[in-house]
Amino acid sequence: MVLTRRTIRTDSLNDNRMNNEMTPLKPLPEPSSILHVFLIILLNLCKKIVFFNTYVRILAYITCLFALSSITDVLPLPRYFTSNFFNQYFVKLGWFWTLFTSIPFVFMTSCTYCCGKKYMVYRHMTRLAIATFFWFFWVNFFIYIEKIYGYCIERRDIQTKVICTSTGFHWHGFDLSGHAFLLIYSNLILIEEARPILGWEGIQDLIRDESYARNNKLSSFGPLRNLNYSEFNQLEKLYEKYLPFVRINFFLITCISVIWDIMLLSTILYFHSMPEKLLSGIISIIIWYLTYKFWYRMKIIALIPPGEGTFSYFSEKEKSDKN
Repeated sequence: MVLTRRTIRTDSLNDNRMNNEMTPLKPLPEPSSILHVFLIILLNLCKKIVFFNTYVRILAYITCLFALSSITDVLPLPRYFTSNFFNQYFVKLGWFWTLFTSIPFVFMTSCTYCCGKKYMVYRHMTRLAIATFFWFFWVNFFIYIEKIYGYCIERRDIQTKVICTSTGFHWHGFDLSGHAFLLIYSNLILIEEARPILGWEGIQDLIRDESYARNNKLSSFGPLRNLNYSEFNQLEKLYEKYLPFVRINFFLITCISVIWDIMLLSTILYFHSMPEKLLSGIISIIIWYLTYKFWYRMKIIALIPPGEGTFSYFSEKEKSDKN
């Protein structure tokens, strides 16, 4: 048997060695501090709370509106907790707190993933204007229904609920629950508008990898490859600028969402009748579905769903969670 010895080409080895020396190493993420780890754990906990399966949440809302309200209609509970801090300063100003937390969040996130393009940011902000219109319209429509079909039991000549109750009489009418509508609708709006936080932390890795590829004139296969020079620079600058504020804002959204669920339970237990609360809740769910799950996804009248910008940064799992 003849053994052949493989010739090793020294020039090839030298070329590979020179290429390795000329190509800088791909940058690694900075080591995480204890504070950063704690922050990521807190954000993940907030995501678990806010993005709990939306349809299961809605089923729980409808079940409670029907079952618990039916029980309290028959066996009313003592109203020990009806006049509290949250009811006085949160629910009565409910839409203000919803906009207070959602407006800056939508602005900062859309401005980032749209690379500062004002016309796209405007399209995202318009969703909150539409939500405000529906909130104003339906709450006032509920008041109109009560005024038209309600009456003062002892004095039929009294035409308004305020005068009737202030003079010691009893008002009878179909008082659709504005609070039930507000709390459910606000929570569903917050959930939808907060979805851009999914995958948000990963944008930092995308920027680092894309910057490495561009600086070393390498082929890029990431989601940022189609951004031009100006768009990429804007993304880098805006992401770094807004990152801490987006995190804080999302934590506030989580707190408001939890408060709305607690106050909804209080409304179910202590206020209005079952039909008044159930119908209000169903209306809020229908409005949410027609806008966020149909209208915005169809991109009718230049409106787009949350998270849609000049690039996509959601993972496949997060894309399925969005749906």
